[in-house]
Amino acid sequence: MFADPGRSGETGGVMKCLQCGSCCRVEGKVWLSLEDVARLVDHCGVQDMEGLRRTGVMNNTCLAEKDHYECIFLEGNRCAVHHIKPDQCRLSPPGGRLCREARWECGLP
Repeated sequence: MFADPGRSGETGGVMKCLQCGSCCRVEGKVWLSLEDVARLVDHCGVQDMEGLRRTGVMNNTCLAEKDHYECIFLEGNRCAVHHIKPDQCRLSPPGGRLCREARWECGLP
């Protein structure tokens, strides 16, 4: 599936992120760790987890979504909090199963 380096971003067996935003547009929850919450609290300038809930950044223990399952922090195809993105996002490798499934669901090769 990722045989064409010009289309896939594959380099030497390791795929680089294509920044297509597919992984941020599919149905599924982004569960937040306490460390994720601490980073988001600092970034959003609120006092605590309840502040994230009040501002609509999180629902219960998950990151909030826009319409059609789009991540609250997705701007175009870019993550607005890439430098502090949640662990679940950080640990999902480009080209991995979840990446390929998200690309397929979004109609990308």
